Amino acid sequence: MRAYSLTVKILYCLSLAALAGCVSSGAKAPGANAPCKTSDGCPSGYQCLPATSGAPGLFCCKDKNNCGSTGSGGAGGGIDGPLSKGGAGGGIDSGRAGEGGSGGSGGVAAGGAESAGNGGTGSNEIGRTGGMVGAGGLAGTGGVLTGGSPGVDAPIATDGPAGAGGTSSPDAPVLGGIAGSGGVVGTGGIVGTGGIVGTGGTGAGGTTPQCQEGAAQCLGNGVQTCSNGQWGGPASCGSRQTCTGPEGSKRCTCNLDPVCNVVGDVCSTTTTLVNCAQDLQACYYQASTQACSGSCSGPAGSAACCSNACTSGATQCLSNTTLQTCTVGANGCTAYITSTCANGPCSGPAGSAACQDRTWAEWPMPNCQVDVTAGAPNLASYTDNGNGTIIDNVTGLMWQQGVPAGTYTWEQSKAYCPTLNIAGRNDWRLPTRIELLSLVDYGRLAPSINTTYFPSTQLSPFWSSSPYADSSSRAWYVDFNSGTGAGFNTVDSHYVRCVR
Repeated sequence: MRAYSLTVKILYCLSLAALAGCVSSGAKAPGANAPCKTSDGCPSGYQCLPATSGAPGLFCCKDKNNCGSTGSGGAGGGIDGPLSKGGAGGGIDSGRAGEGGSGGSGGVAAGGAESAGNGGTGSNEIGRTGGMVGAGGLAGTGGVLTGGSPGVDAPIATDGPAGAGGTSSPDAPVLGGIAGSGGVVGTGGIVGTGGIVGTGGTGAGGTTPQCQEGAAQCLGNGVQTCSNGQWGGPASCGSRQTCTGPEGSKRCTCNLDPVCNVVGDVCSTTTTLVNCAQDLQACYYQASTQACSGSCSGPAGSAACCSNACTSGATQCLSNTTLQTCTVGANGCTAYITSTCANGPCSGPAGSAACQDRTWAEWPMPNCQVDVTAGAPNLASYTDNGNGTIIDNVTGLMWQQGVPAGTYTWEQSKAYCPTLNIAGRNDWRLPTRIELLSLVDYGRLAPSINTTYFPSTQLSPFWSSSPYADSSSRAWYVDFNSGTGAGFNTVDSHYVRCVR
């Protein structure tokens, strides 16, 4: 038993020399679980191995699968010797302390009590726990072995796990070591106080609804609209508007104008032209009024005053070869359209004049009262214009009423008529044979013409413009003494009556 105790003490001494530096030979060699560069600097039984836990690097370790910066516990005390304390904590790594070493095994007691080794002291660096308490030593004969004292906690911000109690010897009942208490938990920061709650404002009392939302009513000549249960201010209607409509849906509507319902010119009467427009509220009104010198005609919006109004379809001769026909223009006004007669003269009374064919069969020959009584058409009828001209109401021809006192050859007669300017007309010409014969009144003799409209007519031949068919040196004439016609030499002199 003494030999065993001595062996334990020797081992204890060697352990303290390795871990606590009780053996010194000049430069201080690295301890167990201390950083190293080669195995030569590590204690006996340790190798310089890569860390498997804790901080990275090379450390003096016994087990390559469990190597790190944590220190190992010291050796147990010798026989009846003192307790061995745990090894120091591992070195600092990146600001973290290593864990304290496990407590050494207790020495063998010789009939007396032996305590287990104390737990190693944790590093003062924040973040590591105290070392594990060393296992209880083997009890001596009859002796009681108590557990080691707890490891010392490092002052850390968070609780570290407590050191485990010492293990009792199988030979005697022992007490487990007392677990080390946890580190001090860091306190939280000061809680900020809440802001001051604002006081509620004093609300005014609500108003009683006066109307239904969106309803409208008339106020004077304006419209009030309901909003949030209250009537708003009235919106005035336009000068040409009135507030009308069913209850709750009143609105401004345009007053109807008696004439205008479009924009543009409108005939308010047959002789009055009105210009219609719209105001800002789109109400129609009469912008201006014009009295027409003729008649007002045309569709609403594009009507016009017609200064040359005539009856649609009426015709009149503008000249001996020009016919005017009254037609309705694009603006609704009637106006004369002029055309030129192609095959004969223009003849006939105003309103029914036409371009005549020079053939005998189509000529509207006037007849005297005796012939009409006998059944002939076209009773001769004339109109005295009072300006030296006579209108034949059957043929429509205008005749020279008086005749010159002198006589003319055929060529001179044809040249004379165009020089006349009677009643503002200068398109006079020498009449054809059929035209000259239309003046003959076969109910009269010497002269055979209506003397009421053609007084002082010579009882002699009058030249026509028609040449004689079988001789270029002869031309047709009409004798108003007997009402007959024949061919004379063109160099002979006779009387002239012009026509247009």
